[in-house]
Amino acid sequence: MEALTSTKGKRREEPSMMGGDLFISSYQIPPTEEITIEQFQDWAMNRIRVLKEIDNAKVSGIVGKQYQDRIDSVVRQYLSLKSEEDVQRDIISHFVLRLAFCKPADKRWFVDQESALLQYRLERFSSNVSSYMKGNNLKSDYKAATPEELQRNAKDLDCVGTNWKGKTVYKLPFEEALTLLRGRRVVVSQGFCYVSEEDFTSILVASFRVRLDKELDKCLGNLKNYLSINDSIAPIINYISKLYFGSDFQIDPSKRLGKVTPADIDMLSVRSFPLCMNNLHEKLRENHHLKHGGRMQYGLFLKGIGLSLEDALIFWRSEFTKLMGVDKFDKEYTYNIRHNYGKEGKRTEYTYNIRHNYGKEGKRT
Repeated sequence: MEALTSTKGKRREEPSMMGGDLFISSYQIPPTEEITIEQFQDWAMNRIRVLKEIDNAKVSGIVGKQYQDRIDSVVRQYLSLKSEEDVQRDIISHFVLRLAFCKPADKRWFVDQESALLQYRLERFSSNVSSYMKGNNLKSDYKAATPEELQRNAKDLDCVGTNWKGKTVYKLPFEEALTLLRGRRVVVSQGFCYVSEEDFTSILVASFRVRLDKELDKCLGNLKNYLSINDSIAPIINYISKLYFGSDFQIDPSKRLGKVTPADIDMLSVRSFPLCMNNLHEKLRENHHLKHGGRMQYGLFLKGIGLSLEDALIFWRSEFTKLMGVDKFDKEYTYNIRHNYGKEGKRTEYTYNIRHNYGKEGKRT
């Protein structure tokens, strides 16, 4: 049986179980274990199934307990963390998929789903955040607020609804907590944010996203050399890299001819969109919002390339609700989306025109 060994290097000793709790890796150190070709492929495919289900759940607009139950089911089946062997498979499969999704057209999808998987794991149990930070030596990266600082800001912490008493509250520069600032979940004082442990998941996930994005760039630079040394895995990597496109890689592509789904848009924006529409898409993903003009032009463009009304509502809702509640989105934005499709107002069938002036958010290039 042919075996594979990942890039060798000194590895920090990372116990797979932290005091009986599951170990959630931040994937800072590449694994050095030898695995067979069959394990290489099977473990990667299982991880793809999990990431794919996360993607499908998000674009379907599923939230709360329904989302958690759906991800619970696929994680238990393909990517559990109940034993040291499970943790080994988790770490190795992550690094295998880095090889498959390090190209610019593919990495956004991978970063999005891996970040969502980490967020799911950290939010699944209240003890996971502290275990994750301890197991990955992240405690030193964040400074805990002193008792004096907590006492000085106690009233404000109570006002934002933070469950902070008897728990660790972290103090960090305000620019590292912008998402929480938008949601008014933190206290700002003298240029610092005070973040409770229960809200710290978003900070850890954001840090993970930034680091993973940089690591994928490094991976891309070494990909050709790595595949030339391990030529037996090149076909597997090429195959895996094509599996995420579309809403479900098990669906017959012939049944989706002429139709675009929310899961296609990231890939299409890089490979096929005109630069003005790619710019709007990037702004939407970055800010989770577009002004009216940008929404109008981009929405009509997506309609023109085959995005249905139902999928358009799913797409816009999944992005905007990262900053607002579903009720607010439905009240303030659903009408305009339906209007673009001729389902509200004069019920006019609007069309996309590439010659329109897109404004600041969608400059023509």
